[in-house]
Amino acid sequence: RGLALLPVELLATGDVLAVAVTVAAALRQTAVAARAQIAELATLLATLDPPATLAAKLHRAIDRDGTNGEVGLADAASPTLASLRDRVRRARTALRQAAERLLRRPALADAFGDAYVTEREGRVVVPVRASAFSSSGAPGTLSGIIHDSSSSGQTLFVEPHALVDDNNALRSAIAAARAEEQRIIAELSAEIGEHGERIAGCASALVRLDAVMRGC
Repeated sequence: RGLALLPVELLATGDVLAVAVTVAAALRQTAVAARAQIAELATLLATLDPPATLAAKLHRAIDRDGTNGEVGLADAASPTLASLRDRVRRARTALRQAAERLLRRPALADAFGDAYVTEREGRVVVPVRASAFSSSGAPGTLSGIIHDSSSSGQTLFVEPHALVDDNNALRSAIAAARAEEQRIIAELSAEIGEHGERIAGCASALVRLDAVMRGC
């Protein structure tokens, strides 16, 4: 009560409601055909009252195969989230491209331990030979913010000054997207809470229906 649910919990709730909506529609059709001959249907229908609008919202908002295969929010959860995630993708691409251009600069060819782009502390960095790092940015050397070093100390993982603005833009975009994700999760959680009794009733009715179908 009053807490935000995990995406996997939102998914589970959405799955229950999706089944309840489908079963309720099927039971209504059967009840009309059988009329009062099957009293059990009337009892089930009385407790099977799923909030269809919430079911549709959860189906649209949850991605069961999200990032790294984990349940998360889909871009369709809100237009704002879709826009912010696109901003994150564009910022990440721009940052990577800027870092790769830096690696290809002939004047810095001997400064890099290896020509690749990586991350430290959520910032894009490049590997720089310790002997080629300088705070003054002398010719053939690179200056910037040191975030890490290799075990031997021969390689420094540096965020060049030229990448600071792009790194900041990416971090800002990620923070905005995460804030929107939390807002959506809180909103969905609150709505589930408002319909808590109906959802619990649906779950109980589905269990009872399963028992009836199995002849228990």
